[in-house]
Amino acid sequence: FVSRPNHKGSLSNSVFTLLLIGDSMTHQSSVANKLYKILDQQLEGSIRFVGTHHPIPDFEFYEKPDPFVFHEGYGGWTWNRFATHYKPEEAHIYNAPRSPFVFLGELGPELDIKRYFLEQNIVGGPDAIIFQLGINDTFLLSPDDPKSMEIGLDQVINNARELITSFHEAAPNSRIFVQTPP
Repeated sequence: FVSRPNHKGSLSNSVFTLLLIGDSMTHQSSVANKLYKILDQQLEGSIRFVGTHHPIPDFEFYEKPDPFVFHEGYGGWTWNRFATHYKPEEAHIYNAPRSPFVFLGELGPELDIKRYFLEQNIVGGPDAIIFQLGINDTFLLSPDDPKSMEIGLDQVINNARELITSFHEAAPNSRIFVQTPP
């Protein structure tokens, strides 16, 4: 899925904002750090990584995030978890008690991408959103059971479509990229 922006704009004299959303591959910050260095050189310091997560490395092979690299990457997370997870009483489940995009509303927890953008001070959304999700969604699917596999993959696709659509609706001018699992 690729969402093209509704406008064509120049990046000159502005700060390019980027939101990375992912699982442990994002959490461990190696890819995020490399991407930051590349973009920082190309955009001459006019880059901002948006996010609430700036993890302390969990394992010796995880990189410490660059001081300017923030993201929304959590080990074990799935498309559905980002759209629905809200359990603040469970303080350390998968390194976050709730999805950064789910807030308590009048009727209970709800996905609210616009509120996330407001809290991150990026009204209208970031310039680019990169999803690095999918591998955790497929771990329990059995290739030996084709019917179950088909149902499971349909659910993964529906969960991905729901989350991506929510981001596109909240930020129609953002460029949205989906990286397939390695």
